[in-house]
Amino acid sequence: MLGVKGVFSLAGRMRAFDQCCELCDAEQADVVCSDCAQQLPSIDLASACPGCAQPSASANRCGACLAHPPPQSAVMACFDYRFPLDRLVQSFKFSANLGLVQFFTDAMVQSVQQLAGRNELSNLGDAVLVPVPLAPKRLAERGFNQSALLASAVGRALDVPVVHDRLRRVRETPPQSGLDGAARRRNLRGAFACDESLHGKQVILVDDVMTTGTTIGEAAEVLLAVGAIEVRAWVVARALQGRAS
Repeated sequence: MLGVKGVFSLAGRMRAFDQCCELCDAEQADVVCSDCAQQLPSIDLASACPGCAQPSASANRCGACLAHPPPQSAVMACFDYRFPLDRLVQSFKFSANLGLVQFFTDAMVQSVQQLAGRNELSNLGDAVLVPVPLAPKRLAERGFNQSALLASAVGRALDVPVVHDRLRRVRETPPQSGLDGAARRRNLRGAFACDESLHGKQVILVDDVMTTGTTIGEAAEVLLAVGAIEVRAWVVARALQGRAS
C-alpha cells in the first residue's frame, strides 16, 4: 500500500509524460483540457446554502438546515456530482488515476479563495484539515485514501496543517451507494472514533463526494465530542437535490 508521499511521487512522475484529456481524449499536457474543464457542472457558491451546499437564494441557509441544523457549520463544494464530473471522481477513486489529484486540488483551492469573505470560511489561522478516513479493509484493497491525498495537497497549497491519524474508521460498513438517507445513517452509526482531544480546534473535514451528508455529519459529531469548536467540510463534489443516491 502506498503512503501519501509515495502516491504523490508517483503522481508527479505520471504528469511528466504526455497524456490525453480524461474526458475528450485530446492529446495535451493537462489531465482535463481547458474546454472540458469549463463545461464541468460547477456549483454557484453565490447561491449555495453555507450549511449543506444545496441551492439556496443569495447563499442563505436553506430550510432544511434551518429546521434541522447539521453538525458541521459549513460545507464548500466545487462541483455538482453528475456527468461528466462523476466520471472523473470515479476514475480517481476506483482506478487510481492519481493525475487528477492536482486538478481537484486546484478546484478546491479556487473555491476556498472565492469564499474568503464568508465568515464560515474566512479564518484559517487556527484550522486543521482532517481527511475522512477509510475503513482498514477498504484502505488495504484500494491502496490509498483519496480524501487523505486531497487533504495533503490542499493543506500544502493553503498552508493549513493536516491531521491524518486523529479521526479513525473503527467499523467496516457496506458501501453507502444505493442506500437511502435513513439506511445511510444506520450504516454509519458508530463508524468513526477520535481518541485524542481536539479542544479549541477548528476542524475542516476533507472528502471527495458528499451525497446525503451522512458521512460528514457522523464524522463532525465525533470531532465536536472531543473538543473541536467548529467543524466545516470541503468536498470536491456535492450531489444536489434530486441526484443523491
